[in-house]
Amino acid sequence: LAKSDELQRLVAQARRSYGSKDYMTAAAQLDAVIETCIWDVSSREMRADCFIQMGEIEKAIGDLKALSKLKNDNTQGFYKLSTIYYNLGDHEMSLK
Repeated sequence: LAKSDELQRLVAQARRSYGSKDYMTAAAQLDAVIETCIWDVSSREMRADCFIQMGEIEKAIGDLKALSKLKNDNTQGFYKLSTIYYNLGDHEMSLK
């Protein structure tokens, strides 16, 4: 139960950090959450957005690829992934 309380606190802190556009802190807090809850879709989505805002595109791609397998009908995630690949100039991967 103590671990659960700690994770809930970290998620709340990450949301506050994300809301105040402190993406580096939010990503670090979400790292701690995802270490324990590796299948948590909402934490991975938020962390991917943090990575995008921080310019860490490769890390964002990793989270978005994981999300495409974790969440059914993840059209929004596929769109983000496609847009990232397109902006990187990898048009073939963008179309996949």
